[in-house]
Amino acid sequence: MEQDDRLLNAMFEMCNHKNPLNDGQREWHIADIPGLLREERYDELDERYNQALTESFTSREAEKRYFFAWNQMDNPFYDMDTLVEAGPQGLALIKNWQRARPRSTHAWLAEAQYWNHRAWLYRSYGWARETTRAMWICAAACNERMVIAVLNAIDCEPRQWMAAALTSTNSKVFGQPDWLVEFLEGADVAGQPLMEDLAEYHRHSPQEVDALMAHSGLSFADAVCPNLPRPSVLPECNDDAGQKYWLAVCLAIFPTAFYVLDEYIPFRMPRWGGSHEEIREFLESSVCDHLSAAEREHLELLIWWDDHRDLRIKEVDSPAEQERIIAKAEEISLRAHIQESRHNALEWLRVCYSDLDDNDALWRTLQRSIVEKVKLNNYFSDDTIKFALRDFPDTWWMYNFLCQNAQQTEFAVPKIRRGYFQYAGLLGFEKDEAQGLAWLDSVADIQYNHNWRAAIKNFNWFGLPEHFVPLA
Repeated sequence: MEQDDRLLNAMFEMCNHKNPLNDGQREWHIADIPGLLREERYDELDERYNQALTESFTSREAEKRYFFAWNQMDNPFYDMDTLVEAGPQGLALIKNWQRARPRSTHAWLAEAQYWNHRAWLYRSYGWARETTRAMWICAAACNERMVIAVLNAIDCEPRQWMAAALTSTNSKVFGQPDWLVEFLEGADVAGQPLMEDLAEYHRHSPQEVDALMAHSGLSFADAVCPNLPRPSVLPECNDDAGQKYWLAVCLAIFPTAFYVLDEYIPFRMPRWGGSHEEIREFLESSVCDHLSAAEREHLELLIWWDDHRDLRIKEVDSPAEQERIIAKAEEISLRAHIQESRHNALEWLRVCYSDLDDNDALWRTLQRSIVEKVKLNNYFSDDTIKFALRDFPDTWWMYNFLCQNAQQTEFAVPKIRRGYFQYAGLLGFEKDEAQGLAWLDSVADIQYNHNWRAAIKNFNWFGLPEHFVPLA
């Protein structure tokens, strides 16, 4: 009943109160790295990120801000995204930063994250079913470049926990360079050949490899290992410099970290060769003694999410079992203490109720998702608009939803709607052609595809068919 009252109050507020116009600013933004690099404002960059690193040890909010500024996993709006997308031009800006400030930990962290993200782009996300052998080899070469940058980042700043966190995940996915264990055990690896597999593949298929390397800036000019620093914070590796080793490095620097564990555990799931039992044992170990009850609950619920994220409700034959699964998801969506756990449950429930054609439950779940600041995809945005036009006409609800759902979203149609309504001065938006066009320009690169067709076609829902042609 308390939850129902909260939802009703939230919907009442959305209907009767017009929120301030938002501007698309990213939530965890620290600095415009590409812009400041182009202007060669290196000291300002170092000052901002050094301050953010210092603050990251002081609170979970500050830790989260620093973590999400540098990590791209399920986070398409982090500080490095446009620099990575720029490819070799972005890498050149990072190298200029390093030349100007060779002891800048964040100049080296930027390169580490550049190669980290580029490795994932070669591999592709998900199950990597379409990843070719050449793409895997390029990803491994990126991972090798990343490790070199990480060693420099930690050497410049022994508090650089984020570099170790990134390496922990990548070593699970891409392995560890052949020379790394040898180096960590004290050997001098300077002068050893790098990218040997890539060079061998290049001999057999030079055009394919040259084209792939051009995307990221991989170069055979870097095919010899440089002199590497030996950060004093690095422990002995015991013949393994993989995921667990780098997690230990991160926790040696930042013993009370949480977000690195939030990323570590999904890569210990069965789909990555681990087990739920191993995860439960890890959560009971002294490594996790510092966690709050809410944090521990969230990490435990990642096991539930791993079991259910790909489960469609109609795959469950027993009606009683269906009810049990739905009830558990509802409980998590209402009771979980950390927002991401609630988001995971709501994501599953949206698909579940859509599959069951239970529109009442779907509409209730969509409203709760909006209260939880979920960014709805194109499909569920459409459902939300149709329900809201029926239930909340002639209120501020639609304006508030369109603003919120376009903020920091990777989905194109919400941005198109937001941009055009502001451009034309419709549905509560003050007419502002410049700002409206800025939103439309942010998705202009997708050109006339299904996103634009959907946005144009659906203007009929709003009773605005006369705007088909202007938007087109």
